[in-house]
Amino acid sequence: MSEASARPTSAASGSAAATTTDAATNADRILRLGRPLAVPKDRRDEAWQLGARYDKEERAWFAPPGSDWNALQRFEPRVENFDRWGAIEKFEAAMLAAGLEPPALTEADFDGEWHRVPLKGKRASNKAGGFKGEITQDGLRGLIRNYVDHDRPVAFSERQWTDPHVFAALQAEQRQRQAEREAALKASHEQTAREAERRWLRASKEPGGGGFRYIERKGLWAVSFGARFERRTDKLVLSASDIDGRIWSVQTINAEGDKFFCKDGRVAGCMFWIGKPVDGQPITVVEGFATGASARMALGHAVAVAFFAVNLRPVAEAIRERFPSSPMAILADNDRATEADGKKNAGVEKAKAAAEALNIDWLAPAFAPSTSFSATDWNDLMLAEGLSEVRAQCAAGLPRAFEPTARALAGPRPIAIAPALGDRATPPRGARAAHAIHASSRAREEREAAPIAMGR
Repeated sequence: MSEASARPTSAASGSAAATTTDAATNADRILRLGRPLAVPKDRRDEAWQLGARYDKEERAWFAPPGSDWNALQRFEPRVENFDRWGAIEKFEAAMLAAGLEPPALTEADFDGEWHRVPLKGKRASNKAGGFKGEITQDGLRGLIRNYVDHDRPVAFSERQWTDPHVFAALQAEQRQRQAEREAALKASHEQTAREAERRWLRASKEPGGGGFRYIERKGLWAVSFGARFERRTDKLVLSASDIDGRIWSVQTINAEGDKFFCKDGRVAGCMFWIGKPVDGQPITVVEGFATGASARMALGHAVAVAFFAVNLRPVAEAIRERFPSSPMAILADNDRATEADGKKNAGVEKAKAAAEALNIDWLAPAFAPSTSFSATDWNDLMLAEGLSEVRAQCAAGLPRAFEPTARALAGPRPIAIAPALGDRATPPRGARAAHAIHASSRAREEREAAPIAMGR
């Protein structure tokens, strides 16, 4: 099974599952209606007599399956003289304005799928920009995304004016094409899920190879934290499962830390569990595996690895629905390098937004001023300053429900600190836990009301 660079794909999860089911039902419905027709008001009786039918929900006329297309073809929607190349040039200009480096676009690029491109001034391998669009008879519509500087995609629309009945038919055609793409994506996800499950079951539980070298390099205990090891690719393997435990994809990590997912697999709303979640017991949500393993070592509670910052919220929503009595907290990445460059701190912002939406706690690590900007997450903090500093910051920033378990406190010492982040002496415990730390207001209020008993 082929792999793709780590990148999420859209899918339903948690409380959004019912909405997605409704959307799938609507997609199936519009595909069953037949071919859209452009029927003017003064010819509706004629169209009806020839077998055309009006759908109130879609607000458009259709030639139902089995009808006489030769008779109804006269109502096929047509638009003349739309300047397609002019619209493409305007789309390229919009991409440049959004900070992307557009390629030489052709009509073939507007297939309704996302295409990744570099940002302006970056190498061709950068791929931190994206676009998708579709050219119809009356216009070009699309989305442009700068994944570094923008939270949301920029919408683009260039269309030629058409009569209302023609526009209604063209809109119905566009919705049908979208439904066809969604059906193809669903089929692709299902096929990839079957292959991913077989791959997970074939992977070894015995540590070894490049996957275990990655664990060692991250300073983790000599255990797998539930991950497996793929001898064929010499990588660590994580299952990406939904809240019901169905595997939709796998993430593989090589010794150098490069991460990959199954090509065409679903990741959004999926997670990898470190420890078994139990309703009523604390659960933490993190981005990456090494961060999750470090959180498990420090606190001992169940950890859900969401893989991406944008996946924190759908994963947290699914967990909240399944484990409503569990205290939850997001242990965020602190992308301070991008913040220092005047850009957004995606790790902090996505965690904060997810936590506020669900009324749960969140926390991001604080680093000493001398620490390299390459250090961003809780594993980096552990490597740089020790497990005790991770615990101290969590004690200061999270409610007392997240105090370390006895098992975590009794665990073995972590493997030697990786040289990449240096061998600085560990500062006094809690030296920075009281300041320069991102935390939810609820945790601060609880600390003020009753200090956490952490031996300080």
